[in-house]
Amino acid sequence: SSAASDVYKRQYLEYALASERHRQDADRLLFLDRVQQADSYIRLHLRDVTVASLAKHLCIHQRTLQTSFLRCTGRSPSRYIQQIRMEYAAYYLQNTTKTIGELAFDLGYSSPFHLSKAFKQHYGASPSDFRKSL
Repeated sequence: SSAASDVYKRQYLEYALASERHRQDADRLLFLDRVQQADSYIRLHLRDVTVASLAKHLCIHQRTLQTSFLRCTGRSPSRYIQQIRMEYAAYYLQNTTKTIGELAFDLGYSSPFHLSKAFKQHYGASPSDFRKSL
């Protein structure tokens, strides 16, 4: 009956591995869903979104939010928010005549200086130089 025991153990291990893969797939889908919900919320609340407000909106702990973002995007939630703000800043600089001050306010920066500093770090050019180069 050692053979029967070995077969049972093998079947159990196969089942356990399949169950673990299924759990991991479910976790990935849950993380992806959270990130998609977060992305929508961020874009609607660019002016005042924070990691804390995002976690509260999703009804999850900030640590869980951090894990979800790192697994799905390779970035922290704060870096993800920053990335979206930079994308919007570049878009607005290309397609509107808004001032840097107006953009800073619209995108949630405390001052034009902070937007300019972040923009230069991200794109390697100041917002003004970026706009002039278009």
